[in-house]
Parts: sequence; C-alpha cells; structure tokens
Amino acid sequence: MLKQQVSVDLISDFLVLSEQLNISKAAKQLKLSQPALTRRLKNLEDALGVQLFVRQSRGLCLTVQGRTLKNEVAPAFERLESVFAKIHDLQHELKGSLTIGCFSEFASHVIAPALVQFAKQHPAVKFEIRSLSEQEIISGVADGSLYLGISSRVPANEGVRAYKLMAEQVCVVTSLGNPDLEKCAEPAFVGYRSTDRLLNQYLITQTKLSNATRPEVVFAVNSHAAMIEAVAELNLYAALPMHSVAAALARKTVRLASKKMMRNDVHVLISESDFTDKKTQSVLSFLRRFLQDKNKVS
Repeated sequence: MLKQQVSVDLISDFLVLSEQLNISKAAKQLKLSQPALTRRLKNLEDALGVQLFVRQSRGLCLTVQGRTLKNEVAPAFERLESVFAKIHDLQHELKGSLTIGCFSEFASHVIAPALVQFAKQHPAVKFEIRSLSEQEIISGVADGSLYLGISSRVPANEGVRAYKLMAEQVCVVTSLGNPDLEKCAEPAFVGYRSTDRLLNQYLITQTKLSNATRPEVVFAVNSHAAMIEAVAELNLYAALPMHSVAAALARKTVRLASKKMMRNDVHVLISESDFTDKKTQSVLSFLRRFLQDKNKVS
C-alpha cells in the first residue's frame, strides 16, 4: 500500500529521468532546477517506499524496482497522454455545418477545390454551397442564412463585412472564325443573364465604345458553360473569367478575341454577428491563404 498519493507530475519526472539517467539533462528538459528535481524524485521514492535510482560514476542507474516501474508505467502513461490530447482536440475541434453562397462557376472552379483541402484537415465540418445570384448572396449573409458569401460587389448593407478574396482575370472570347474584337465593326455578344455586369464593365474600361454605340446582348443564358457553347456555335463574343474559359481555350473550341484583360476583384462576405464564430473565421482565413498560395490573389 502506498505511503502517500503519487501525482502524475512525479511519474512524468521519473520517466524523463529514467531515459536521461542524468539529473542535469533531465532537469533541463523538464525546465526545473537540479535541486528541485532531486526533491521530487525523493518524494516519489518516499511515496513508493523504494529506491528507484543508484548513483554511479557516469550518472544514474535504475534499480530493479526502478526498471519495473518504468516498464509498467511508461506504456500506461503514453496512453494517458493520448487520452488527454484527444480530449483537448475534441474541445478545440472544428465541427458543424457551414453554408456558403456563391456563383456556380466560381464555386466549381475555385471554392470547391479549396474546401476539399479544408475538409481533409477538418473532417467534422460539413459544407453546403448554394448557387445564387449576387443579390441573393448579399441578402443571405445579411439575414444570417449564409455563413459566407462570395461576391464581386462590395455591399453597402450595414452588418456585412467584405474582404478581398482574389483578383480574377476577365477576358473576351469568340469563335475560331470570328475577327478580334477591335476589328469587328458590330460585335454580337452572349451575356450572363439579361444584364451582364462583367461584359458592361469590360466594354467601358477596355474599349472605346460609348454608351450610345455599345452593342446589346443578343443572347442571354444563366451559366458560363452555356455562354462558351453559344460563343462557339453562334459566332458570338463573351466576357468571361479566365478560370471559366481556360479549358475551352485549351481545347481550342474558342479563342481570345483581345489581348486586353480586365481585373475583377472577388470578395468574401461575412455577417458582423458571425464574425467571432471560430468555424467561420477558420474557413475565411483558409480560403484567403489557399488562394494566395495558388497565386490567385494579386
């Protein structure tokens, strides 16, 4: 029967000393003074009623009782530390569901690959990506139905924060047989829905077309894939992010219609009320870091 209770710290000190077999080295590893470690060892020996070490010319040596204690306690102590670590991890583990609003093409080409990597590190976090319009994304973040939103527009809504996520390149593409945009007198465009913000911004900033002479969208669709198909089949022009059209350019189903590229800043939106949420903060930080590492942020 033990003479007195033995603390976990004393067992930890003993195991370190049983490996080092040197008071000075063990004290340094444990960040204790040598006298303090000697006292703690004496307390353990007194509690057990046995001598655990003997001094020799080259340091310490375990007694029979010391070797027995080490062999029996070390595996159990490792399991105990593993349990403590697991409990700590569970306390700090990211878990739960997180809903993100995003444009469909941006989600598939940019956001989804990033979240796959995040999920590998935090498997307890589940994602739902909703394909929404820009206004629906902004409204969803404002009313709390979305944890995060991806938008090209910085909203004026009170209670919504916007952080730059990346700068995407926007280009104009056309069919293989069409002339360059600058050489076409009356270019016909396919647009994203009825009002294509990227197209209008490109024409304003990258061409000399005035509001009066700017061509109208003659064909409107609701996906970048459909826009690319219309460009190829109907000999139209379209303004698209490079990440959406890269595969079609590689396949040579469409081509660049101009050397001029437009920069379009993409932002991640977050509700003020959710800003302190650890899960949301972690995803936000990961997305920005992931895209920066991929050289997608200017």
